[in-house]
Amino acid sequence: MQIPRNPLWGMNRENRVGCIKKTDEPFSSTINLDLLQAAEPIGTELDRLWNDERTKYNCFQYAVSGINRLPRESIPLIGGLDPRLGFDTGELQKTLFQMGLKWAHGIGQMKDHYLIAAVVDIGIESNSDYHFYRLDADGSWSHKFNNYRVSRLDARGNKILDPKSAVMDYRRTIINGFNSNKFYHDFAGFFYVPNEGLIK
Repeated sequence: MQIPRNPLWGMNRENRVGCIKKTDEPFSSTINLDLLQAAEPIGTELDRLWNDERTKYNCFQYAVSGINRLPRESIPLIGGLDPRLGFDTGELQKTLFQMGLKWAHGIGQMKDHYLIAAVVDIGIESNSDYHFYRLDADGSWSHKFNNYRVSRLDARGNKILDPKSAVMDYRRTIINGFNSNKFYHDFAGFFYVPNEGLIK
């Protein structure tokens, strides 16, 4: 399979993190997303299904679950990336292509597909992490953290209208009662997922 080239592939982690200002200080105030989420209206019955099953699925499984967003046991996990060993954006992109996702060169439409977006917190030595967002039928972007409810809010409590401009600095954000300490500073791109979703 021909994998599209990305200009960041091959750049070492130290240089790339320097380019994206990994050392930026977090916001001075702490945002409690638990309180904001409790006040956020649940949009659909599908949200309720995911919230009932929230401990079983992570952000990637939520993003690639299919156009109808139904939780199901056959949703795959990302393979081959160990956050404890560290990975970068290029490695995540290659893995997504190998799993059958298609590169989207901006927000548009592809027949029988829908859009998701990926972001990365690149660890210098280890502890890298990824997070995913999906474009829903009403035009809003939603996501979920492990063991957490479906949300349409970013790290500052703003509605996500564009993942590229949403605030991804969760270092001063309380989620599930704990400080997340994640800063998804590298935007990995938009990807197309088949309407039926990914299947194991």
